[in-house]
Amino acid sequence: SLQPASKSALASSWKTLAKDAATIQNNGATLFSLLFKQFPDTRNYFTHFGNMSDAEMKTTGVGKAHSMAVFAGIGSMIDSMDDADCMNGLALKLSRNHIQRKIGASRFGEMRQVFPNFLDEALGGGASGDVKGAWDALLAYLQDNKQAQAL
Repeated sequence: SLQPASKSALASSWKTLAKDAATIQNNGATLFSLLFKQFPDTRNYFTHFGNMSDAEMKTTGVGKAHSMAVFAGIGSMIDSMDDADCMNGLALKLSRNHIQRKIGASRFGEMRQVFPNFLDEALGGGASGDVKGAWDALLAYLQDNKQAQAL
């Protein structure tokens, strides 16, 4: 489970990352843009994006909707950090949704690799080590849960 300091860092950074719908849409597009740049083959899992540019991911209904959905899921986890049963249920739901799309735990590892750069961009150039560590702990929890579900 997440340590109190990690929970605090997640909650405080989340207020900035998900300040409002426009921020969420922009940050979602930024996150997936970084993922697609570092791991181009991941784009194959997002056929609904087609050949959308980064700018189009921020401005089209499909791009904005995906950002909103992803951030809603993350927000549910942030809101449930003190409820281990709910967190486990959310992680299980996330795993099942991704397993259905043939997205394995290693792909969560790729998201973990791009997340520090995302945090730097989304938080204005300098996410602290504590914030990056907290997000990595959350993503590691999700990745570990995903591996357990795939067994």
